[in-house]
Amino acid sequence: MFSHIMIGANDVAAAKKFYDATLGALGHGPGVMDPNGRCFYMTPAGIFAITKPINGQAASAANGGTIGGAAASPEAANAWHAAGIANGSVNAAKVIIANSLFIRVSSNSAGQPAPPIL
Repeated sequence: MFSHIMIGANDVAAAKKFYDATLGALGHGPGVMDPNGRCFYMTPAGIFAITKPINGQAASAANGGTIGGAAASPEAANAWHAAGIANGSVNAAKVIIANSLFIRVSSNSAGQPAPPIL
């Protein structure tokens, strides 16, 4: 349904460092910067992008907004969590809330959908 998700950041370079680490923990390559200072993570499933807001205002989280991510296993979700902690988050809940990025493991050991990692 979606081709891409773009989030705003006041410091795109700092956001890139964070997402290079956390998305890298899920097996994604580093983001690619474009000439306009935006950062793109391109996958077969879609694109995740970071930009300074084009209206010149400070970036802020969407009130009630959620961006869903997926991990292949609980271990991959835990690696994502650990990368967030190692790259500037005080704790996982703050990383998730501050960046509106939630992660869900695709299935449990029985092949059933797993609950969100929170």
